[in-house]
Amino acid sequence: MFRCRSLEFRFTLLICFCLSVAACVQNEPDPSQQTVGSLAEANQLVVQMVELWEQGRFREALPIGERVRLIFETHLEPHHSRVEAIYASLAAMEYALGEYSQAQRYMDRAMFIAKSQRPMPDDLFAKYSNIMGRILYHLDREEEALVHHLAAMIMLETLSAENSLDLADTYYDLATHLWNFDTQQGEFLYPLEVSLKFMKRSALIRWSTMDHGHDDVLQSMAGVGYTLLAMGEADMAVEYFHETLPLFEQELGPAHANVALMYNGLSVAYRDAGALNDALAASKRALDTLRALPSPLTEDLADTMYNQATIHIAMGNCQRAVPLLQESIPMFEALYGSDDWEYLGTVDVLNHCLAQGGQPSQHVSRDRGSGSGGGTSGGGSPGSASRSAEATVEAEAPVSAEVFEQLGKDKEE
Repeated sequence: MFRCRSLEFRFTLLICFCLSVAACVQNEPDPSQQTVGSLAEANQLVVQMVELWEQGRFREALPIGERVRLIFETHLEPHHSRVEAIYASLAAMEYALGEYSQAQRYMDRAMFIAKSQRPMPDDLFAKYSNIMGRILYHLDREEEALVHHLAAMIMLETLSAENSLDLADTYYDLATHLWNFDTQQGEFLYPLEVSLKFMKRSALIRWSTMDHGHDDVLQSMAGVGYTLLAMGEADMAVEYFHETLPLFEQELGPAHANVALMYNGLSVAYRDAGALNDALAASKRALDTLRALPSPLTEDLADTMYNQATIHIAMGNCQRAVPLLQESIPMFEALYGSDDWEYLGTVDVLNHCLAQGGQPSQHVSRDRGSGSGGGTSGGGSPGSASRSAEATVEAEAPVSAEVFEQLGKDKEE
C-alpha cells in the first residue's frame, strides 16, 4: 500500500480562496452593519486559520474554521461560494487530523453547493471529487473512491488540463487505489497494467512541472518501479531505477534524501531479481545517505532498514537482519500505531527470523516503498468510460476489473 506523505493536497490554495471575504459584502444586497462587522471578523479569522494550517497546526485551526462557518452561514446565502470554500477547508483539516467521517460530511456539503452553483465539468469540483476519493478510501469504501477518482479524471481531461497537477494527483490516486489485493484469492482485483499507465502519467506531469526534490515527484517516479515489481517484472524494475537514478542525482546531488530513496527502490528490484550482492550495496548506500542527513524522516529510515533486513534474510544472514528490524519496529509503531500492517508485518518478520534462524518467509516480500510504495502502487490511462462527468460522480455501481481492463485498451500511451 502506498502512503501519501502530503496531507494538504494543494488545499492551501483552496483555503486561501476564503480570504476574499471582503468581496462577500459587495455580493449581498444592502448588507447591515452587523453583517459587515461579522464578515470583517471572519476575514481576520481566516487569516489566522491559514497561518495555523501552513504551520501544520490543524487542531488549532479547526475551531477557528468552525467559527468562520457559523458567521458565513448566518450572514451569507446558503449556496454562497464562501460557504462552499469553508466547508472544503474544514474537510481538509479533518482529513489531516485523520477524522475521515467528518471530512466526508464537510466535503459532501462543499460538493453539493458547487454542483448547484456552477456548470459541470468544473476544475474545482474535480478537485473536490478526487479528494472525496481519498477520504472514502480511508473509510474502506474503495469502490466508491474509485468512482470519484474516475469522475475527477474525466472532468480534468475534458477541460484539457494536460499538465494539471490536479490531474497528476488524480492519476496517482487511481494508480495507488487500484492496489486492492484479495488475500483469499491471492490476486489483485484490478489489472496492474492499468495502474502502471496511470502512475507513468502522474510521473510525467509531476517531473515536467514540479521541483524535482518534491515528495510528489519521488512518489510517482518510484511508484513506476514498485508497480513493475508487483507485476513480477523485477528485471524491468532494475532497468527503470538505473535509468531514473541519474536524473535525480544530477538534479539533487548524491546526498539528497530522494536519491537515497531511489537507491532503496533499486535495492528491492535487485533483491527480487536475485542479485542479492547488488541489492545489499544499493541498500547500504541508501541507508548511509539517510543516516548522514541532519534530520531524515523516520518513515524513510524505517522503510530502508526493513528492506535491507529482507536482503540479509534472503542471503541467509538473519543475524544481520535482526538489529535492523529491532530498530525499525518502534519507528513503525510511533508512525502508524501497533495495529497497523507496517508495524505488525515487521514484527512478524522479526519473530520468524528469530525462530527460523535466517530462512526467509512469506512475510519477507513486504517491501517498504521509500515513502511512496511499501509494496503496492499503480498507473494508468482512461478511455471509453463515459465523458459525462456528472453521471460518473453520481454512479453507485461498483467498479469492476473489466472496466479498467477496457480503460487500458482504449487509449495509447
